[in-house]
Amino acid sequence: VDEYQDAFGLLNIRLGLTPASGPWSFAIMGENLLDKKYIVDGGNTGDSFGMPTFITGPRRTVRFEVSAHF
Repeated sequence: VDEYQDAFGLLNIRLGLTPASGPWSFAIMGENLLDKKYIVDGGNTGDSFGMPTFITGPRRTVRFEVSAHF
């Protein structure tokens, strides 16, 4: 991974359903859906020892959520 990176965008989405009756709601969420590799932090302490460290952003993530409202 390079120490510098070009500007980029991430594709995130959330789709939810809350029925008019009933306490339940449902949602599906996706983050970084195109699985873009990017750096959120670079350099850090390892650079002082000649071993630069990088923290990369999370990979593609998909979640399903069920909620009850009382």
